[in-house]
Amino acid sequence: MEEKEWKKAYGLLKKAQSLDPKNGEIYRLLGDSYVLCQNRRKALLAYRQAVKVDPTSAENWMALGLEEEHLNMAKRALESFKEATLLSPTAQSWYHLGLAYMNLNRFNEALYPLEKAAHLDPGLIEARHTLGLCYEKLGKKEAAHQAFSKAYLLNPTNATLQQNIARITKSPAQPPSKDKP
Repeated sequence: MEEKEWKKAYGLLKKAQSLDPKNGEIYRLLGDSYVLCQNRRKALLAYRQAVKVDPTSAENWMALGLEEEHLNMAKRALESFKEATLLSPTAQSWYHLGLAYMNLNRFNEALYPLEKAAHLDPGLIEARHTLGLCYEKLGKKEAAHQAFSKAYLLNPTNATLQQNIARITKSPAQPPSKDKP
């Protein structure tokens, strides 16, 4: 979006906000506009206002969680994704909930949301990939390999998936043999 267009859209959103200050969607759209302009702190404030005005909107909670995730506010993002998932348990909300647990190194807790996301949307490559990483962290190499492989089938040109499959299938290194005198 060009600066001129953004300023026009921003002006319209601010006017809408003044006419309907209890409309959470307007605050969420303001947050989105701040993200487009790389003003992440203002985006965060707008998303917080969106959930304050309309705490029943899963979209508001998702937007807030995504911004918190972007700003490395992992614990807050987790809480926002919990709210979003309670309000609207979609593959995306489950995925981001699982990812939030992963970001906090809470791998056992990440497993169910990631499995749920992959089940709800079998084509969600990110969920399958992250599920593979979670299984790997939990020492479940076969399950990790299966998750990576399913993601790879959806996107066989993904170099990261190729690397993960190669890494997980490597056999443990053999200790060097000692030459006998």
